[in-house]
Amino acid sequence: MGVIDVFVSHLTGTDARVRTQQAADLAAFITSKRGTGPVIVLGDLGDPPGSATEKALLDAGLHDLLANSTIGTCCRESVVSEQPQLTVRHDYILSSGWRTSELAVFGDQPKTLPDGTVVYASDHNGIRAAFPILASYLP
Repeated sequence: MGVIDVFVSHLTGTDARVRTQQAADLAAFITSKRGTGPVIVLGDLGDPPGSATEKALLDAGLHDLLANSTIGTCCRESVVSEQPQLTVRHDYILSSGWRTSELAVFGDQPKTLPDGTVVYASDHNGIRAAFPILASYLP
């Protein structure tokens, strides 16, 4: 399998044009730094699937591994008290050369503290992916 390149980013900015430029810069960086093995890109792009922000990374040869899922990751108004289910996705697992065998959400349920306060881990749900590794690659 060789080396696996992993990139993590959180794009910010108050408008989509800024985030789209950030994504284009990230795509150029990935292209310049990646090796010949698989690439995984994780992050909050700040925009939903189908956006120009996502397209900048897809145009670099990455695939949105959550494209066919109904996972919502964004955004709670507060991390304190019961909140509605999240239905929008701004968080991504993108890949080139490696497909996931499992996708799941975590942090979507609140915990109750000893004093009765209901809290979530974040204003976003977490996403988890499992990637298969052939036994021949293990030590």
